[in-house]
Amino acid sequence: MKTTLIICLILVGFLTHASAPKSSLSGKIELPESVLPNQDIHVNLYVGINPKHPRERWGEPMQKLSVKAGKFNIDAPVGNYFLSISSFNCNTYELPIVIGKDYESLSVKLSQLSLPQDINKVDLYLLNKGEKRAKKFEMVQKGNKWLLKDSLQLEKGQQYFFILNDNNLPVYRPDKLVNFCYEKSCFQNIYNNGEIEFEPHQIPQPYVESIGQWKGNSLNPKYSKVAAGLNNWEKESHSLFRKFFKGEITETDSEYITFMENFDALRIKYGNEFPQLFLEKKLGLMEYFDPVQRQLFAAEKNDRKTVFQSGDFTTFLNTYFSLVNQLDPYSPFLKGDFIRYLISMDRLITDEYFIKEKQETIDISHNSILAKFDEFLDAESPYAQANIKYILSPYLGEQGDMERAEELLNSIKEECPYFWAVKNGIVDSEIRGMKLREGATAPEFSVLASNGDSISLGDLKGKFVFIDFWGTWCGPCIGELPNIKDMVNTLPIEQFQVIGLMQDNEKSLRKFLSTQSLPYPNAIAKEAVKQYGVTAFPTTFLIAPDGKIIAKNLRGKELAEKVKEKIAQYQSY
Repeated sequence: MKTTLIICLILVGFLTHASAPKSSLSGKIELPESVLPNQDIHVNLYVGINPKHPRERWGEPMQKLSVKAGKFNIDAPVGNYFLSISSFNCNTYELPIVIGKDYESLSVKLSQLSLPQDINKVDLYLLNKGEKRAKKFEMVQKGNKWLLKDSLQLEKGQQYFFILNDNNLPVYRPDKLVNFCYEKSCFQNIYNNGEIEFEPHQIPQPYVESIGQWKGNSLNPKYSKVAAGLNNWEKESHSLFRKFFKGEITETDSEYITFMENFDALRIKYGNEFPQLFLEKKLGLMEYFDPVQRQLFAAEKNDRKTVFQSGDFTTFLNTYFSLVNQLDPYSPFLKGDFIRYLISMDRLITDEYFIKEKQETIDISHNSILAKFDEFLDAESPYAQANIKYILSPYLGEQGDMERAEELLNSIKEECPYFWAVKNGIVDSEIRGMKLREGATAPEFSVLASNGDSISLGDLKGKFVFIDFWGTWCGPCIGELPNIKDMVNTLPIEQFQVIGLMQDNEKSLRKFLSTQSLPYPNAIAKEAVKQYGVTAFPTTFLIAPDGKIIAKNLRGKELAEKVKEKIAQYQSY
């Protein structure tokens, strides 16, 4: 309760905090001579930290301008962004940028669209607004031209574009094969007696990159290089992380050593100009690649005492927190992911078991962590603000302050509609999930189980129902199945029903069930996943005979006992 009150005070201050001051970025854009000088130029600003696929991750940009005469001006909070400049029949100019407190100026020269040297397939696409999938028309090569395989009359007023060599991106990217339209029909010569033609020989070759030049003492020329370097380095991190935590490699193996040396090489080269960027990357390395962390995750619950008592673990915690103290909440490079580990650290140091073992030897307290939440909720970067709110909201829910947690998520929707979790509907799902707390009525659902039976929650009234939201792709979900099986064998079937609802596909479910039989029905239930606001797996609900939720997220080896306890409490009322 004390924790909740403290955090509430922190967040009241945050939610009344004024908007971050705006900085400015201006630019001048030059078009190729062969392109009409008065046509629209599209300037899109995406917010994020070195996004590898900004359109896939963000969808709509933070700011979207359509300008003429080649000039633009953007006012935006200090932060880390991705800039895209495009125009009809021109190669797009894209790069990660940082907007600092100083005025920035950029001149860009777009080049005319060009083709790859080898074209082995051309498809025509029609994309109507509101449709998720474009309509595809196959084309065939006849001499120097590509014609529609089946003659048809084109729909007037519609936008068509060509896809070459099965490229699936509807915009040009220099690191991908080419597609030739951006928001308009592709070329002037596409119509011929009601048919559409594509003539590669009429388009300039080879590809000429669009270029940009910064004016003044800007960090951006170097930032583009450091961002590219870090992106290339991070490509190795996911596979290496899996090997490291499985024990397939250790810190003495050459693969691990090379990975760390590559990071140090980038830090030595660019660290003076970008100290905050590398500081937060260092925190990420500690979370995922420190040997002490691997020992902790690998240890069974009863064996973690040995890890806690080690001097290495004390050093790890103190070092991590000292690095956090060096972070600047007003840095444009701030991402905020370290907040997640601070939350884990707070759970640990407030645990009675840990307090007995270690608290006197560490330089961190519960209050010092809360102070860090307060400090970084004042972040200037719009991405960092949204990310930190998103990470903190479930923590508040755990502390019992569902109202404040929901308020945080709603503020992300209002202030950062471009944030990835808003764009993908995850924030809305989490808000729905927060409303489904103990005492709420469980949403009705009807599904077809893998055994062919139809199951609905309404038909199960009068029984206690345990719902496990899971997937065959989810390691922790698979790890919980033995506990659920034990529970099924322990509780009387006439009063109790377990149902597995899955975010999966039928093929994966059938394959899994052929190797491991589950003594309760399972069904693909993507709509129920949305209804229950499930964004993390596994998620469980215990529902009473009257349809009310009496517990969430019960799991672990003592699952059967926890469920029995909740049922006994309900029956005693």
